[in-house]
Amino acid sequence: MEIKDLEQISQNMREVFERAQESSKNDNPDYAIELLCDLVANSPGLLPARILLREYETKKSEKARFWCRFKAYWVGLFLARKYRKMISEDPLEVMRCCEEHLTYYLFNRRILEVLADAAIAADALFIAIETIEIICARFPNEGAYRKKLQELRRISETADAIEKKSVSDEIEDIGLDNSELSDADDLRQAISRLESELAENDSFEIRRQLGDYYCQLGAYDKAVEYFQELMKEGEDFDPAIDKYLEKAMLARWNEKIASEPEHAAAIEREMFLYQLERAENRVELYPNDSGLHFELGELYFKDGNFDSALDEFEQSKNNPALRTESNLYIGRCFIEKHNFPSAVEPLVEAIKEMARVDQEKMDAMYCLAEVYEELGMDDEALETYKEIYRSDISFKDVASRIEELYDEC
Repeated sequence: MEIKDLEQISQNMREVFERAQESSKNDNPDYAIELLCDLVANSPGLLPARILLREYETKKSEKARFWCRFKAYWVGLFLARKYRKMISEDPLEVMRCCEEHLTYYLFNRRILEVLADAAIAADALFIAIETIEIICARFPNEGAYRKKLQELRRISETADAIEKKSVSDEIEDIGLDNSELSDADDLRQAISRLESELAENDSFEIRRQLGDYYCQLGAYDKAVEYFQELMKEGEDFDPAIDKYLEKAMLARWNEKIASEPEHAAAIEREMFLYQLERAENRVELYPNDSGLHFELGELYFKDGNFDSALDEFEQSKNNPALRTESNLYIGRCFIEKHNFPSAVEPLVEAIKEMARVDQEKMDAMYCLAEVYEELGMDDEALETYKEIYRSDISFKDVASRIEELYDEC
């Protein structure tokens, strides 16, 4: 399993991480833990989220009362046996279940043991090591855990060394790295050397790098060809290669728009339909991924397909990390459908979860106030506009809206 940082995740996930940080500062650690746990469930290798989650869980667990510790112990005994039987079939699901249980009380040794074993089965040694480190710190007299920790560290160091050597053999040993090359001549030389190497030693990584270099060079047809081949050859859907392929396809269309501006509208529509098809395909392959449902919902909304968008956002709002954005979109969908009564509740729920009165929150409040006006709820609209005005007197036309509502009253 790959370790990820914040630059490798979507903007929506980064915003959730920031919201978790903000919630903790506002003395709402339980909500922060909930958000971070969901991030870790969707992206187990996201290291910044794991670190922050453990920090908050540790603080919460150290203050836990006897009854909480007692309940966690006995529930843990039962669930540990249940989860352990599931490891061989679905280790990632076991990890998700363990993480959810640890949000109540982190120092549950039985659950931590199962989490470590599931992480090993999922090829996530860094998570197993982190988990055993927690046990060793909490139970320092248990020598068996220290031995297991030493063995995991040894295996991890060996695996890292092998991986680094493999990558360097394929790329660095022929005088290249994975960085972008700005000079066209350098790119052509790099491509020539990689293709010579590929003729002697077929390699997934070399072909991926070739596709990336062709994309940088502007040879988008060739880039698409490489990435499509890689997608076909993979036994499982590879979201990283899928992202490279989409990047190359969109770049090819953008080049076409620049050369055929008179056909821009038709080309842009073709681009959009391609993105929609990819998003629908991802949801079909991963129906339980709420993030993919959210991305598909955004595309349906952009296309004016509000009923389908509502279906996707109803799915994605079950994820605490996406609940606020999903409720905002649900409210907007009902507004577009002129179903104003149904728009109120999701907008109110979304606004409640926004800690800071920033541009996004004021936009949501303004939208809610407009809905109130449509429903003839002038008092509620006036109070909402006034709340925006107290934060930013120059926001849109709230000042004139307030005056108009006062006059009507």
